[in-house]
Amino acid sequence: MVNTKGQIIMQDRLEGGKKESLEELTSVTRDGKFFAVSAEQEKGGFMDLTDIRRSRTRILIYDTNLRKRISSVQVVPIPRGDYDFALSRDGSKLAVMIDDHLNIYDTGAAEKPTEHSRQPPSSASTLVIRKR
Repeated sequence: MVNTKGQIIMQDRLEGGKKESLEELTSVTRDGKFFAVSAEQEKGGFMDLTDIRRSRTRILIYDTNLRKRISSVQVVPIPRGDYDFALSRDGSKLAVMIDDHLNIYDTGAAEKPTEHSRQPPSSASTLVIRKR
């Protein structure tokens, strides 16, 4: 992350190495204290772009005051179509829309962690949206 003067103020190493890349999808809290960015890994054929497919997606959540990553949420199932996410105003929740499902995660950004926020991301609340 760089500031408006172009100075590096925070760095993070992706776990997937060269196979993982950041996407353009981001979300920032209104006060700028937290931001989230999507990272993906792809599998695919050599020299055949039609075989390239998403194999892993996760959302990385950062605290700009601490200048470090505070959470990583594995996106399950792997998005096949529509995919987006947004942080709550205070950064304590992350809403993730995958195709026709909406999952809500605790990010660990709340000042006083709750018992629920200590649970793994797989314990997300799920709201299924049916198209008519």
